[in-house]
Amino acid sequence: MQFDAASCVECMGGFVREEDGTCTICEDTSGWVNDEGDACHKASCTDIKHRGLSSNQVCCKCGGGQRLATPFEYMRANLVL
Repeated sequence: MQFDAASCVECMGGFVREEDGTCTICEDTSGWVNDEGDACHKASCTDIKHRGLSSNQVCCKCGGGQRLATPFEYMRANLVL
């Protein structure tokens, strides 16, 4: 990442630059392909939906993708040592 004062000028791979200049980790939605069979790295950014989702919703390069951590909780278990 390259910084200019408090914001990013360029983000590393796997990160996208937000409007406020910060770099946020982003992952394309897994398993999505368009009608031509192209995944996010080849698909163009459109609002045309395939299986209910468009590339603008699922691809980081189009402003979509998964930007928040998936919430989870560790299983609680009593352990005997």
